[in-house]
Amino acid sequence: MVVKKAGNQVNFKNMDKAQKHNADGYGVSWYEDDRVKTYKTFNYNTFKGVVAALKQHTLVAHLRYGTKGGKTYDNIHPFEVPSGVMYHNGTMFGLGDAKVSDSQELADIISACDYKYIEDIEPLVVPFIDDKINRLVFFENNGRVTILNEHLGIVNEEEGAWYSNDYHIKDEDWCRNGKCKPKTKDIIVPTRKHKVFVYGTLKRGYSNHSLIAAATYLGKAKTADKWTMVGKDAAFPYILEKDDVLGNHVEGEVFVVNDKELRDLNALEGVPYHYKINTIKVHYTDTFEEETVRMYSKTHFEPGYTDKHTIISSWHQ
Repeated sequence: MVVKKAGNQVNFKNMDKAQKHNADGYGVSWYEDDRVKTYKTFNYNTFKGVVAALKQHTLVAHLRYGTKGGKTYDNIHPFEVPSGVMYHNGTMFGLGDAKVSDSQELADIISACDYKYIEDIEPLVVPFIDDKINRLVFFENNGRVTILNEHLGIVNEEEGAWYSNDYHIKDEDWCRNGKCKPKTKDIIVPTRKHKVFVYGTLKRGYSNHSLIAAATYLGKAKTADKWTMVGKDAAFPYILEKDDVLGNHVEGEVFVVNDKELRDLNALEGVPYHYKINTIKVHYTDTFEEETVRMYSKTHFEPGYTDKHTIISSWHQ
């Protein structure tokens, strides 16, 4: 996302660099005739032409990389809310599916509220973005731009612009999640070498298992140490921290994944902002053999978080 002040031209060199990694649709909003106007398209050159004509206007522009929801016109940002429009950068876990984006679902939740300006319901919105990887921009019908988690972005005073991330200054050889096209005809076959312990939706039979469906399954296991895990009756669980008093030997499954599968897992888990990777020991439930594996746990949680949730040793839907 880019938020640009009136009177400044967007830096198109930066935008072109960002577009290489965000090519699933483009949207821009500006304030004119006492209201917010919006233009959305899949054509990047047309989008640039519209943005170039808006130098004298405050604007918010978005270049989408689809993570949730189909790559359809309906999922191009922004999304209408009662006070204007909403833009989003990041991934909100627990919202969205293969068809509807997480951004659209949050906009629908906000639209069900009776309010005048976004600060009136900010306490409702903040829990959806407290994982520290999401940024929201609201362009409201009074001409005001409100950014939630503004500190996660980058301010360029010279350009009079705020960027939601650093795609516009990435090195030319940078690749999103390591997904680069080979520069030569030589194809490197990934080697399976990473043992990963999973305990939620990545387990066999659950929604995200497709990411590692081709990985080698080693068996059911329990963590050697005790960890606190929450998520009873929830869409997915969180492992929080090692705790010999409150924790349990968490139950899960062990897989051997290759480099690409590990990158896909890291992207799903939002490493290092939403989840972090731990090197732990597990014991297989059938042989009691010990294994050193990787395990994801939540990066941030508030003090007393476990007091508000039921501690569980295994998660099922």
